[in-house]
Amino acid sequence: MDSFQSEYGFPGATASVAMPDGRVISVASGLADQESGALMTPETRMLAASIGKTFVAMTALSLEDEGALSRAGLVSDYLADRDWFARLPNSDTMTFGDLLRHGAGLPDHVHLETFQAEMATRMSSGTAALTPEEAIAFVLSAETLFDAGSGWAYTDTGYLLLGLVIEEASGRPYYDLVSDRFLAPLSLTATAPSNTPSIPGLAVGYVAEDNPFGLPARTMDDAGNLVWDPAMEWTGGGLVSTAHDLAMWGHKLFNGDAMEAPYLDRLLDNIPVSPDAPDIQYGAGIAIYNETARGPVYGHGGWIPGYVSSLRHYADHGVTIAFQINTDVGIADDSTDLVPALEAALADLAIEIAQSSAREETLLRDVQIIDIASGDITQGQSVLIRDGTIAEIGTEITAPEAVQVDGGGRYLIPGLWDSHVHIFSSATEPETALPLYLINGITGIRDMGALWPIADQQAMQRQIETGDMLGPRLILAGAWVDASPGSWPGIFLADTPDDARTVVGQIESEGWAAVKSYSMLDQATYATLADAAADAGLPLIGHIPERVSLEAAIDAGQSGMEHFGRIPMACSTEEQRMLDDLRRVIAEGGDQAAVFEVMAARNAIILDSWDADLCAGILRDMAEADLHVSPTLVVANFYLGNWPDDDTPQMRMIPSAVRDAWGEPDFRMEAMTNEVRALAEDSIALDRRTFAMAHAGSALP
Repeated sequence: MDSFQSEYGFPGATASVAMPDGRVISVASGLADQESGALMTPETRMLAASIGKTFVAMTALSLEDEGALSRAGLVSDYLADRDWFARLPNSDTMTFGDLLRHGAGLPDHVHLETFQAEMATRMSSGTAALTPEEAIAFVLSAETLFDAGSGWAYTDTGYLLLGLVIEEASGRPYYDLVSDRFLAPLSLTATAPSNTPSIPGLAVGYVAEDNPFGLPARTMDDAGNLVWDPAMEWTGGGLVSTAHDLAMWGHKLFNGDAMEAPYLDRLLDNIPVSPDAPDIQYGAGIAIYNETARGPVYGHGGWIPGYVSSLRHYADHGVTIAFQINTDVGIADDSTDLVPALEAALADLAIEIAQSSAREETLLRDVQIIDIASGDITQGQSVLIRDGTIAEIGTEITAPEAVQVDGGGRYLIPGLWDSHVHIFSSATEPETALPLYLINGITGIRDMGALWPIADQQAMQRQIETGDMLGPRLILAGAWVDASPGSWPGIFLADTPDDARTVVGQIESEGWAAVKSYSMLDQATYATLADAAADAGLPLIGHIPERVSLEAAIDAGQSGMEHFGRIPMACSTEEQRMLDDLRRVIAEGGDQAAVFEVMAARNAIILDSWDADLCAGILRDMAEADLHVSPTLVVANFYLGNWPDDDTPQMRMIPSAVRDAWGEPDFRMEAMTNEVRALAEDSIALDRRTFAMAHAGSALP
């Protein structure tokens, strides 16, 4: 990418390749803002322009699955009541399928001089964007290019009509549909509607001085807002994205994984773009190149003032490429070969990587395999790994072409998971923590609450996935929700059931993996939080709020519970009294000290009233509900002061600055009363007794 940037002189670009196994590798080059010197990064967003047509087409196909519309259906069935519709070319004969494939015989308003003049006027004056119907008006009463269904002519106008039909057929806004059906389910977290001049994380776009729209060369003002309103594109494209998201989308789309219902035959149902080029066709929102040096290619390009994007899938090789460039200089007028040259270079690189990966074999010799179910150890084994999968296990395996690794009689185990971590608690913690997890055999972690913005966490998650950073697989589950004022910076706050639904909507839109309940939610808000999480398809995990019983949490459908302390409390015959005492203090306006006092008193009550039979029933209910528990019992060492010595093996790789920080004041330690400290060892012993009871199986159905 750097060599292309140097040769062609564009400001900046991002590029991503998706491998056959779904891995995405992303890079960036150059500048996102030439004036400020801000660097382009893989997370930098740009307008995706007409690549958005692939999302429009898939939204239409998803509605066809539901019977809401049909490709064979007439457009007039949906729009004939509009007072302008009869003035459209082929208004009586064009079908929904014609619009999908650009076969309706409509002109393209974008390239009409009258439209470009209107655009220039609106852009220079800051006037609001044209509505879809105002844009369509530029082709009313125009000459028909050909009879509907008998030819091909690319037209953004047709895709604006598609948008109107989609909304008429579904009764919902298009952007809501595409978000609910594709952006959120496929975790395309950087992709969003480009329906406002203010778009976070957007690179500055640059255009030629003599561009037909009268735009300044720099299309963004000093406040970071576009000087024109991209909302006018709508279903002609209408999305902002990253190369990473586009590559991931292409991988899902062209492998048949973008939605559950089968669709590839309809996506690829096509018409030729020209009698002179019979091997180039257009399907449902996608271009198809059947005969290329690299085999069949599917995809779409995108141009909008200041931005150029490309998405290409190479079917014979299972690889997908995407790139975005923050200028259209030399590209809009076809005076440079940058786009096809970059497409070819990225395709060849992706194919080479895929072929190399497919050939890769690794043979681990002389290892002891541990069966994690039985604990049995089998010595003197060899393990052949092919294409990232264990292909063979035995004592005599011959693989001369494989990379040979002598295990030296060491143990081989599956990768471990740590399901409760907080690695984003400081700016430098990941660089210390991530390698330590791998060194200790932990290949997956679930982060349960962070001080970093979600976009920064997702950026690191992508770097790990692509191999640009060493670290365990990362699940971002730390969208914690608590009552005001909240225990940590950046926590989501919900004091009412309405707040809970709003917060879950935000959590879903930001791309979190779960909703995490926290300690001080009231019962009504918690119950709504559980319902909203279920509606959003997100698991509810986290703390059992201090005013909610464990049985109520089970009934609410909480699927994951963090920490073990609430289980011994539920095993107490006095659980209800403890809940009522706290509810009363909070209802009476008790301050933090009063709340902590009531909660601290629970330890003695639990020790006096813990009941084994009651506990067996609670554990049985948890097992039947499949309530996963991350006990975090090791945290007890923190409260008891059982610190490892500095010269113990597990401490040697931890920087001294981190160890020193562990001794700094902590609000949790400061909140511990003398009574709590005196009871701490007994309370922790009861936690461990209850934990052992669960694992002994005595409570299982």
